[in-house]
Amino acid sequence: MRMIKHGIVHPRTVHVAYDTICLLHNGAILVGLWENDYKFKLNKDYLLQLDDKLFSMRGVDRAMRAMILAAGYGERMRPLTDHCPKPLLTAGDKALIEYQLLALRRADIEDVVINVAHMGEQIEQRLGDGSSYDLSIQYSRESSPLETAGGIANALELLGEAPFLVINSDIWCDYPISRLPQQIDGMAHLILVDNPAHHPSGDFILTPSGKVVAASGSEAPLTFSGIGIYRPELFQSVAKATALPLAPLLIDAMRRGEVTGAHHQGAWFDIGTPERLYELDQRLSAKAKTGKIL
Repeated sequence: MRMIKHGIVHPRTVHVAYDTICLLHNGAILVGLWENDYKFKLNKDYLLQLDDKLFSMRGVDRAMRAMILAAGYGERMRPLTDHCPKPLLTAGDKALIEYQLLALRRADIEDVVINVAHMGEQIEQRLGDGSSYDLSIQYSRESSPLETAGGIANALELLGEAPFLVINSDIWCDYPISRLPQQIDGMAHLILVDNPAHHPSGDFILTPSGKVVAASGSEAPLTFSGIGIYRPELFQSVAKATALPLAPLLIDAMRRGEVTGAHHQGAWFDIGTPERLYELDQRLSAKAKTGKIL
């Protein structure tokens, strides 16, 4: 077998001794808890399909907290957002934000913070304390939207001292949250996707070493998906209740080599206009019939 930093990859046969389990994490086979002797003969592709099940079986604490960004005005979605906050707009048979809640629950992440501002009372009334989703939801209330970094900084007391996950409420993505690392090297770990038609220039470069850097020169950038893990220290310089975008903080951290990332090549949709919401609704309706997103 071939060894790498995080474990063993591409095993042909792995014999796991008593009290251990073979599981996948960041493309690598690791060893964790199991209840009896077992012999595995699995390849990496098969493990990818079983990834979520392995994480839920392994008995290891995944108590990472998550934040869903839901405080924006949704100006580009008007008139749909004149009387309804953007996260509650429906695609398929669910509100946009519900897809994020269900993805978090599948990954065994139970503690969720949602920032709210524009018509935030509707979000709180709809989602409540999260018990109907088998989650625990707390709300970080903003008198007016604080943008991404400002909103995260405002919620730090609820997010704790460990790295935490942040997801935009206005995306749809089939990335399995359970594959995200619990510990990160640096200040941030970003999930990047192929550039959509409405954003062909992309955002950042993912280097062969896994570092994420600002786009420059002729290198082909990727688009930030709106899914990332952050250390709270990244936001400690941001005064509470101060509006601030995320990009300047990320670019500063990139200059210090403190941002890593991964490239997700599956389905991802940024629901920024009524037309894109309609497109997602049509695709999810088709998915209900065919079993896959088109």
